[in-house]
Amino acid sequence: MEELPAALGSISEFAIGLAGFTGVLFVLSQPSGKDSSIAVLRFANLVVSSFAAGFFALLPMILASFAMPTADAINVAMGCLAMFMTVWLLAAAILMPRKGIVVWIAALMFGGAILVLGLQLAGLILFAASRPGLYTLGLYILLMQGAIVFSYAAVNVIRNRGEPAD
Repeated sequence: MEELPAALGSISEFAIGLAGFTGVLFVLSQPSGKDSSIAVLRFANLVVSSFAAGFFALLPMILASFAMPTADAINVAMGCLAMFMTVWLLAAAILMPRKGIVVWIAALMFGGAILVLGLQLAGLILFAASRPGLYTLGLYILLMQGAIVFSYAAVNVIRNRGEPAD
């Protein structure tokens, strides 16, 4: 039986940590009850990318624990991730505010989601032998996306001493 990529456990641990620190950062960036739809969108993107990476890193392990062959577990997980990314792209396109958004964050959000979706579809349709690697790469992209947005938000909290900079 083929083994699952060892990186999946590390991805899930990093994703859970990133999601936890995101909550703290969000609270610190919202002074005196002010609400910023841009900040909410940025943090929602960060939380979704973190939780998605963590959940989807664990999914093949859960499926394999039910005696599903590893290759099938990766295939099912890739299909689920592709469906999730499609819904995420549609929801983001509908819910994203049209004014005040930082262009590079929107480009990162949509570009990352499209890239992850493309990798999953390519693995499912074209590159059967590379499925574990493409799946893992997609999860790394989600984590990198979250880490970049987290870093941007943390720098803004420090720079503005709590005032959200959208």
